[in-house]
Order: sequence, then structure tokens, then C-alpha cells
Amino acid sequence: GAPLFRQFLGFNQLIKPEELPAIKLFTNSLEQKYSENARRQVNLDPGYLSLDALVLATGKHSPHRIYLRDGIWADLHLLYRGGSFKPLEWTYPDYGSEPIIELCNRLRESLKARLKKRETGHDE
Repeated sequence: GAPLFRQFLGFNQLIKPEELPAIKLFTNSLEQKYSENARRQVNLDPGYLSLDALVLATGKHSPHRIYLRDGIWADLHLLYRGGSFKPLEWTYPDYGSEPIIELCNRLRESLKARLKKRETGHDE
């Protein structure tokens, strides 16, 4: 319901894709903790950005989602092709918007530089 505020958060610590179910279960517990009268006051959609894709975690099945474990599915929303992230037919409109795609492209460049530093042994 209104008013709706959307915030995107990124973290410096890199995760492994297999950590996504545990992260989603944790964010589910936060949503429950901060709910009022059994209604969510916050909606947390954890995911990860790789050089190739933006993947979110969800607790809802759909044919295009891949089951991970513990009732959590991987939900692919953006693919990197032709020099930019591109939305898919099921991508939520906000994730497919130009400002979010630009943000993901910038984050990808930062990730790419960081991975290159790590590869050459120059990671902080």
C-alpha cells in the first residue's frame, strides 16, 4: 500500500551463489519481525549481481525459477548482453527500469575491477 518507498542496498562483501537461500531465510525472518498485525511493513528481496546476471531469491515457485533449497528459488531478472544488462519477459518493471539497469551496469564495472584485482593478488 501507499506510501511505498524503494531502496536498493549493496554490500561490499561478496557472497557465493549457494549462500542465497540462507540469506533469503534471514530476510524472511526480518520481514516477520517487523510486521504489524500480521502485515509486512518491509519487503526484502535479496539477490546477487554477477558479471552475467542479476539473480533474486524468492519463496514463490514459477516455471522459470530454479529451486535451490529450503523453499527458496533463484529468480533471474537481468542478463548482461551486448554491453548492458537486459530485462527478461518476467522481470519486475522496477528492476527493468533504466535507472536500475544503469546502477547494475555501474556495479558490474566495480565488481569486474575488484575481481581483476583479486585475480592478480592486489585485493585489499
